[in-house]
Amino acid sequence: AVWYQINREIFEEQYSRPIAMALTWAEHMVLALHRRCTVLALTEDRRREIIDAGCASERVAVIPPLMLDSQWPASGAEAEREPLIVWIGKIRRYKCAHHAIKAMPEVVRRVPRARLVIAGRRDDEAYEEELRQLAERLGVAKHVELRLNISDDEKFALLARAQAAVITSPVEGFSIVVIEANRCGTPIVATEGVPRDTAKDGYNGYLVPFNDRVALASALVRVLGDASTFDALTVNARHHAEQFSIERTGPRLDEAIDAALRASAHPSADVSHVASARGRDKAA
Repeated sequence: AVWYQINREIFEEQYSRPIAMALTWAEHMVLALHRRCTVLALTEDRRREIIDAGCASERVAVIPPLMLDSQWPASGAEAEREPLIVWIGKIRRYKCAHHAIKAMPEVVRRVPRARLVIAGRRDDEAYEEELRQLAERLGVAKHVELRLNISDDEKFALLARAQAAVITSPVEGFSIVVIEANRCGTPIVATEGVPRDTAKDGYNGYLVPFNDRVALASALVRVLGDASTFDALTVNARHHAEQFSIERTGPRLDEAIDAALRASAHPSADVSHVASARGRDKAA
């Protein structure tokens, strides 16, 4: 099994309390059915959560997503940066794009040319309208734009021009957006719900508490308004993204599959140690 994250916080953001409680209970039951399986988590943070939920530690391994070369834009001239903040994802309430809009009045006060683009797959038209109305109420409508159902080329063009990518979710299993942004040299400002394997505070961006508008605005201003900070973060960001190439993560998946097969034949086998490189002959 591959388990992205424990979804309780997502359910609480997306649904009413009774529905969220029911879904949390159902998720607990589904996880219980997998306790004797080999479970792959995307990060060490999520691995610890799964173990805390009752899975045996020796059966939970960490395998980051495989980042294929075809996912990345063709290399070319460096885009000219602008005080642009990009939010990318499925535009649903639990992703909390409205938190980024709530931070914009303070960001614009301190960086007047700052803009926020919320881009991604269309999923909830009512929520989209709420985002537009919120920007109007806060007086930042001219600084906030929604771009719907964008292509990969458009996504990477945005990231290449942006000075920051913002992730506002309460929890993420991995957050591919962080690595996509970092591959373009773009630092991130993310909630503490993004795993620390993916987002390293002060290295490839900044982490802030979930739903803390003041902290979010302050971190965004720091990235947009301080050239030396941006320059240091962008160098680190590119280096960080290289850690998730298929050449580095592919062998770990191979090893995890082999370990799961061994465990099915020998139930006491420990699959928690997953090699980070090839280097042994595989059993037939």
